[in-house]
Amino acid sequence: SNAATKAQLIAEVSRRTGMNVEYSQMCLTGAANWNLELALQSFEQQKANVPPEAFISQPQV
Repeated sequence: SNAATKAQLIAEVSRRTGMNVEYSQMCLTGAANWNLELALQSFEQQKANVPPEAFISQPQV
């Protein structure tokens, strides 16, 4: 994958999971090997173990 594609994948994982760019990239670069569906499956399986700092904090209402 080229850099633009990787940036798009990171942005998509971030959008779907609520995780920040750093953790979204870690999700993609692990076993998923830049496969969006595998990254999202991995996230669903590991969600309980993901640290709070992985998530983009929601604005306080």
